[in-house]
Amino acid sequence: MRKSFLSFTTIMMILLTALFCDMATAFAVTRGELVHEIIKTLEIPYWEGEKYFVDIPPEHPAKAAAETALALGIILPNETFYPDLEATNAEALFFALRAMGLRHEAQIIEKLTPTENSLNIPDYIFSYYLIAEDITPEAPKDILSRPKDTLTQETLHQLMQWLRDCKAGLVWEKTFQGEKSSLTLHRENIGTPPTGWIISAEGQFNSLNLEDLKASFSSQKLQVSSETTAMGKRITVGPFIHFAKAWKTAGKITRILNKEAKIETYKTQDSQALFWAAVRFLPQETSPKIITAGEIAGKRLPISWIAQNTGAECAINGGFFNKTKIIGSLIVRGIPISNPYGSRSAIGWDVKGNFHFARGDFKAKATIEDIDIPIDSFNEMKDHHQVALFTPHLWYYATPIPDDAMEFVVRKGKITEEKYSHLSNHLVPKDGYLLVARGRFASILRQIAKPADIDIKVQMADEIMKDVSYLLQAGPMILKDGTFCANNEGFSANTILERHPRTIVGYDGVNLYWLIIDGRDPWHSRGTTLKEAAVIARELGCHSALNLDGGGSSALWWQGNIINKPSGNIERPVPYALIF
Repeated sequence: MRKSFLSFTTIMMILLTALFCDMATAFAVTRGELVHEIIKTLEIPYWEGEKYFVDIPPEHPAKAAAETALALGIILPNETFYPDLEATNAEALFFALRAMGLRHEAQIIEKLTPTENSLNIPDYIFSYYLIAEDITPEAPKDILSRPKDTLTQETLHQLMQWLRDCKAGLVWEKTFQGEKSSLTLHRENIGTPPTGWIISAEGQFNSLNLEDLKASFSSQKLQVSSETTAMGKRITVGPFIHFAKAWKTAGKITRILNKEAKIETYKTQDSQALFWAAVRFLPQETSPKIITAGEIAGKRLPISWIAQNTGAECAINGGFFNKTKIIGSLIVRGIPISNPYGSRSAIGWDVKGNFHFARGDFKAKATIEDIDIPIDSFNEMKDHHQVALFTPHLWYYATPIPDDAMEFVVRKGKITEEKYSHLSNHLVPKDGYLLVARGRFASILRQIAKPADIDIKVQMADEIMKDVSYLLQAGPMILKDGTFCANNEGFSANTILERHPRTIVGYDGVNLYWLIIDGRDPWHSRGTTLKEAAVIARELGCHSALNLDGGGSSALWWQGNIINKPSGNIERPVPYALIF
């Protein structure tokens, strides 16, 4: 009898176990169901075009959601997505955060966080999990505490309620500590999915590469265009309305050009998403410098190149420019290298790290043997009776120089030689500079015995700037003594009132802040007006803040990485950068 009883008990245990397993399976949520609920809750329009998932039958309940997720890049073409597999809690966070547009934040977290993946969840999901830990409103605790568990109907309901709360307002912020500075990343609100993408690649491409590219896409009704840039040529292909097609095409372009092709949003639309990054440091302990591209190699370079070649912990873009011409005052180590642009605002600092915000115009003169010679321009020559100063910061050669000019080579504070321009190669000495004169000033300088002592003196329009070693003019000023500035300094209404990517430098009296605000990407960040940028700077604690060059120039390098997502998804080469 005992043997039969044991057999009956064993059989009952097996049956009960199977029953509970069936119940658990019944309450488990598949990947397809998960993505369907996310798409529906976030009110993302369903994709109705060409279908790409060949392994999901048309009648599958998750077919439309899966195709939509693929069309928008929530699911990437190189990721396997089996819709009938049970989803885990970690996957639920992963798909939800991607659908809200936080991919860039996850990519940066992956680069900056040395934390080991102790949760034993896939590495590509781990950075999303770390974001979910710090986000407001709080992610469901049942999901965060058991990331490897299967997603159930109950936890799915919690996730959807969390998504609805995020739609009403989302904030994520994370601060990292560097050797000399801290970096704060900030993201608010969910993004709006883009309506299209284009592909771009930049580099030195030969004509054969370009012809192969045009031939490959001529039958697909895709526009292939190219423009000359400081790095060679920028090639764009598109537009695409399906992310997977853009992704596959980018791979093909990479193979043809032997250069990485990147995908960027094609059209911008209304969005509440906003991303900014701010670096804070003590300028008295870590005084920044201005480094020009010409001091390294070339007239313009990406921020990352300048940072890597100077061993910088941090770098941002500076003031305005047009092609290779710097617009506005620029003073490097006490030497002016660019002409003022009216009386627009500037930031200046001395070797001790004392910072000032004021107008940035100045006058300069060369004092030679008690004779004062006014210097009219810097690294360019304009009028006949004029003196120009050419420095090695921008290029090794002074161009263009009229044939009727005289050149005076200056090394170690002395004019060491003179020569006629039509007999010169216009070489600018690395350890000095070139003084070029025409007309009566050329005659005056020729009469001075050589070698002769020479001293360049700068008189700033604002007395507060008199001792600065570095100065850059940009504008407009957006905060002064904690108050919003109303003077647009001659900038257009578009620059002031429209939302764009921004680069801002701010000061709270102790700390200096370098602030980058991304824009022109509805899923990632909308950009800001200057008033909105001033609000962010003031919330950081700044009482003074100056607008620098923005748009596609805005870029922030920190601890070996470009932190923001530059407009166009490609770093724009710039003539100089601020580093420390």
